[in-house]
Amino acid sequence: MKNKMQLTLLIVAYCCVIPRNLHAQTVKSNIVFEDNFEQINRIPDIEKWSLCDNNTSNWAKYLSESNDQAFIENGTLIITAEKVGSVYKTGGIQTKGKFDFKCGKVEVNAKFIMATGAWPAIWMMPTDGTGGWPTCGEIDIMEQLNHDSYIYQTIHSHYKNDLGFTNPTPTKTAYYNVNEFNTYAIDWSDEKIIFSVNGLVSFTYPNLHLTNEATMKQWPYNKPFYLILNCALGGAGTWPGIITDSELPARMVVDWVKVTQEEFTDVEQGTTLPLKVSMNNGKINILNSENNSQMKIFNTTGQLLYSFILNRLNCSLNLPLPDKLFIVQIGNPNGIRDTFKLFNN
Repeated sequence: MKNKMQLTLLIVAYCCVIPRNLHAQTVKSNIVFEDNFEQINRIPDIEKWSLCDNNTSNWAKYLSESNDQAFIENGTLIITAEKVGSVYKTGGIQTKGKFDFKCGKVEVNAKFIMATGAWPAIWMMPTDGTGGWPTCGEIDIMEQLNHDSYIYQTIHSHYKNDLGFTNPTPTKTAYYNVNEFNTYAIDWSDEKIIFSVNGLVSFTYPNLHLTNEATMKQWPYNKPFYLILNCALGGAGTWPGIITDSELPARMVVDWVKVTQEEFTDVEQGTTLPLKVSMNNGKINILNSENNSQMKIFNTTGQLLYSFILNRLNCSLNLPLPDKLFIVQIGNPNGIRDTFKLFNN
């Protein structure tokens, strides 16, 4: 029974394996890309942005490839969708070829001037599009349609679009403050993508680590992506539907864009942090354990339930525990370091 229970042990690591001569790591968030659009020049910073290319896709078919529809005004980026004479013209800029990244937190502060048929979007595509769409992947941080008071946040992949799997949920809607600036964001790691609006999480899309990932292609988010900001127009047969010319121009006004990534810094030996063990929602959380620490779990009669080696700094353990009260003991080659009494809720 004990061996069977041990096989069910799931260890989720929050930090990398630490070298033997180190005891801890600190985490710092670094800004790797930022634009506040505080500039005199009307053209968006060419070191960061380029105009989106016109193509036959619904979102791109009216792109003007001109700064007449994507420009800086009063410290904000203005992206318009309008009718000039008899021609629809829309704007869009991207960081393709200028900046891409893998994992991190993306935040964009923006508001909309809405119109029927308008389709502003903040989204990401992979620098390497091998396999074509949707196999290569797509992350839609925000899409808004017409006069809707809610936005869409979505992932696209072969798993979702071609194979039709909707578990885990690949898209959600979230309300925003209409006619105001809102912050649309994702927090992207190797394990999941967390979508939010104004700091409130709307949904999380996890990496399932499928054994047949090469075939299913559920997680194409393991490579660099770049940012796209655009305001499209739909039309008959498209997702936004018909365009009401009298309501144009529509606009997406962007106040700022920021991308941050976490940096791990080693803490030298001699600055060992206090060992902490706690339980939350059925998981045992261990903070600041030493490399190669031995962890043992006993019931109140002294029976050994589990014994294993911790080779990671911080761990979360999810395992079946038969009793309400149990004892956790953590030691090192020199003996017992700490003993903890925990309640299993």
